[in-house]
Amino acid sequence: MSDACPLHTALKEQMSLEVNTMRDALSFAHQMEYAILSGDSEMNAQLGKFFYETKTQLSNMRQNRQELTTKILHLASTTSLDLPTILTNMDDEDCESAALFEQLELLESKIEDQVRRNELLQQAVDTRQELPKSPPDDAMQIQAVYSKKEKRPILLTVDFQDDSAQKN
Repeated sequence: MSDACPLHTALKEQMSLEVNTMRDALSFAHQMEYAILSGDSEMNAQLGKFFYETKTQLSNMRQNRQELTTKILHLASTTSLDLPTILTNMDDEDCESAALFEQLELLESKIEDQVRRNELLQQAVDTRQELPKSPPDDAMQIQAVYSKKEKRPILLTVDFQDDSAQKN
């Protein structure tokens, strides 16, 4: 089991680095949303560069984590200990690896959601040429925020009546 401890420690360190890098990527994605909404294409491009550089780092980190996992699996096949025993012994020492893995999954989901949101926002900003000619029937007020450079709406807010007020 002594061979597995350094591998387990290295795996935890690798996952911790990956979690921190994923937080950076998520932060860049959130900042990109702000840049899209504010109409700052220069800032958006710079943040996009940082985001994709971070995603490249993440890809390399995942590859390293996969190599460590493969070493642990190889250790299980070359020793008298089976994989469940190695993993159980690791789990008995601490549950940090499980928590890190959960964080990795959660952050990956959040990053994917934010990237989709940014793509939709960018698409909406790119395709919105002018305000609708007439507001929706149940809208009380429509307000647009215009881009300073292009003089076109980059954000459209619509206030609707409260559901209880509509029933009356």
